[in-house]
Amino acid sequence: MVFRRNGPLNAAKDRGPVVYPKMFRRLCDFAPRKKNGSVTGSLASFLAHKKSPDLCFQTKDFLAAGGQPANNLRKKLAQFVTAGDKYQATPGGLVFVEAASKIVDRNNRPIPSTW
Repeated sequence: MVFRRNGPLNAAKDRGPVVYPKMFRRLCDFAPRKKNGSVTGSLASFLAHKKSPDLCFQTKDFLAAGGQPANNLRKKLAQFVTAGDKYQATPGGLVFVEAASKIVDRNNRPIPSTW
């Protein structure tokens, strides 16, 4: 059960806006910077000018390619946010490209795979 300050959440009565987790994290980065003046412009502009832009595929392209879409089908997340900061992708409409990861020891040396 999820609790709010005013008691338990009744999901059936919740009519507020939805913020998807990917966008929530980007907004948590953008909003304080906008408030303190370290960035100007819209969320779309902020996303478009990130040093490492968030990349994604449209789900239809990803599925049509059997999970291995060509790189030329990659899009920037900023393409799906309007200048008025409205997220235009549908729920489940994007598949995000994640950076490769590696496991390291306490000295930041890669731990080789044992598989």
